[in-house]
Amino acid sequence: MWTLGCALLLVHIAVAFHLGHGWSHQMAWEHTRQVGGYGDGIFVNYVFALVWLADVLWAWVGVDSYRARPRWLTWSVVGFLAFVVFNAAVVFGGWGSRGAFGLGLLGAALGLVSDRCRARR
Repeated sequence: MWTLGCALLLVHIAVAFHLGHGWSHQMAWEHTRQVGGYGDGIFVNYVFALVWLADVLWAWVGVDSYRARPRWLTWSVVGFLAFVVFNAAVVFGGWGSRGAFGLGLLGAALGLVSDRCRARR
């Protein structure tokens, strides 16, 4: 799922740049400024994609080191990605995307609680 989500993000970026911005960084920057009030926020999107892609590549290339990485690193990556998605849903999304994010967040939280309960047994 993690890899699929990242792949869908890359498709989303490609479609947005192709259809919405004519492959122009300047047009994407301007859109981000108009909608979010801060054009340089587009760079947060670039970092978001790079962090997620690096995490997926690490999971595929170095499975053992990925699984053995410190817990704080996992929480940092997931926390950063969740923070950006939350802000994107609030700033750029309508009520539908806000609700979908809320359901996704609830599902992730339930999954974490379930995993922790299983690990204690």
